[in-house]
Amino acid sequence: MDELRTNVHCDFSTNINRIQMIINAAVHHNRKIALDGRSMISTLEMAVRHGFVKIPKGTFVPIANVANLHDEDVVVVCTGGQGEPSSALQRMSTGDHNT
Repeated sequence: MDELRTNVHCDFSTNINRIQMIINAAVHHNRKIALDGRSMISTLEMAVRHGFVKIPKGTFVPIANVANLHDEDVVVVCTGGQGEPSSALQRMSTGDHNT
């Protein structure tokens, strides 16, 4: 049985506290983070701009670069855990994602 090495976290984009916890865990384990989902990206940008979220420089990588990283070196944080048909998670699961 193959082990799951890439972590994919799906969350409400407005749950900033949980996103900060994911960021902290990824940094602690020396993993890069890739974000996907328009609302996830825009909400996090706003939270960083207003000082609600602290992110060390060099933590994030573009979602398009995930394919070039080792599975154990990246955490993907995306929207879509609620099953929306056009969400990032749904597109990833069906192979329709742009990465």
